[in-house]
Amino acid sequence: FAIHRDRANHLSWSWTGGFYGNVDIGVAGKASAWQPGWCGALALAFALMKGGGELEWERGRSSLDFLFSMQHATGLFPQDADADGKAVNMLGSGREHWAMLRQTCDALKLAFKCFSLFDDRGQEIPNAWLAGASKAADALVHIWEKNGQWGQFYDLEKDKIAVGGSTNAAAGISVLVAAYRRFRQGRYLEVAKAAGELFYIRDAARGYTCGGPGDALQSPDSESCYALLGGLLDLYDATLESTWLARARHVANLFSSWVVPYNYRFPPKSEFGKLNMHTVGTVFANTANKHSAPGICTESGAALYRLYQYTQDARYLQLFKEIALTIGQYVSTDVRPIYSWDMPKDAVARGLEDVRVEPERLVQGTICERVNMSDWEGPRCIGGVFNGNCWCQAAHLLTLVDAMPLLEP
Repeated sequence: FAIHRDRANHLSWSWTGGFYGNVDIGVAGKASAWQPGWCGALALAFALMKGGGELEWERGRSSLDFLFSMQHATGLFPQDADADGKAVNMLGSGREHWAMLRQTCDALKLAFKCFSLFDDRGQEIPNAWLAGASKAADALVHIWEKNGQWGQFYDLEKDKIAVGGSTNAAAGISVLVAAYRRFRQGRYLEVAKAAGELFYIRDAARGYTCGGPGDALQSPDSESCYALLGGLLDLYDATLESTWLARARHVANLFSSWVVPYNYRFPPKSEFGKLNMHTVGTVFANTANKHSAPGICTESGAALYRLYQYTQDARYLQLFKEIALTIGQYVSTDVRPIYSWDMPKDAVARGLEDVRVEPERLVQGTICERVNMSDWEGPRCIGGVFNGNCWCQAAHLLTLVDAMPLLEP
């Protein structure tokens, strides 16, 4: 935790000076510095507020201030912002005003978790944040009542769904249950139940969920599956209706099919072969990616422990442990550094894939998402990583503050 905390606090693409930004933007100012959810920044803010000290608490507060300052008139949040806090278009021409629904849902889910931290401290939650959270929950209700779905991308300027379908906004179920508990408005719970019904009957009961990531179109994926699991458990918590628990079990079983159940034998000369990396518990994000990754994008895995508590089925506890306990070995540290696969950024274009250059050492605290058990990026990339940090750092922080304490005696 200390390694991640120090990295987030001292590198400009994590702490911008006004808010915790993304963990994987590369050079600040040349890409999105902030996303409200998905691989976004509020996961860093919540984890550091919960596990850190007063510095992280104040920076987390600043991040929440920034989140609600970016709220659109619709109640949703824009897709991306730069390091100066200005909205930027990362989706291309004609999509300047689109926003992925999951971004808002993830951000609100984490914001409500931050509110609980304030409750635990006996501190007052700023009225602007509460008003913003209520406005965003109202937006989800409005979209659902108008369309009978949330869709995947929303046009903020036209106030309509731009790309429909998918399980992209499954985290919205958890958001509305949290809003129901916080604001005591029954319509939030009713729409949450309707969403749980749709996503389960239309998608999960047929053996898939889809559209969760922002970079895989509407491929089947594990991210929306895990979000749906959390939402169904929240519905069970709120209603005590056994149907939601039975459905949560089905979705957890489906989610388990994305988790690697064996230890791959990496080539002995590969980086992971040298480090004796274990692959049990790594998670495939979607069918577009041909690699698994350390952790769930971007979650702690604690919902699996909740399901174990309700069912006493030890298989869910085993799955929870395998995911939570495998991530740490993929963190590059000064004591145990990880080196990149050395492929120059323009090597493919120049036809120089086999050129060897000096190995690049990953900065302490870096976690690359690649757990390559195939040659989809070339044989030399099996058991290797590029030199870059990513969402896995936020997932690991969430795991450290939300999941690991559950394993302590």
